Amino acid sequence: MDGDELEDPGRSQACQALGRSRGGLTTKVHLAVDGRGLPLSIVLTPGNVNDATAFADVLNGVRTPRAGTGRPRTTPDRVLG
Repeated sequence: MDGDELEDPGRSQACQALGRSRGGLTTKVHLAVDGRGLPLSIVLTPGNVNDATAFADVLNGVRTPRAGTGRPRTTPDRVLG
C-alpha cells in the first residue's frame, strides 16, 4: 500500500485491537496469571469482543517451563475464572 491509499477503518481497528462501545474506542486485555499473579499469557482484543471468545487464545498462549528437560507444558492443572 502506498501513501495515496486509505486503509479500511474496520480492518485498521481490528489490527490495533480497538472496538467501538458506549464509551468510545476501547481495548480489552485478557490475561492468564499464575498463583502469584505473574502473567503467563496476554491477548488484546477490541473492547466489543466477548470475553468467552478470547478464552481459548489465552490458554493457547500459556507455556509453563518444566523443571527438567522437555517441552514446556501447555495444559494447566487448574483454571479459575
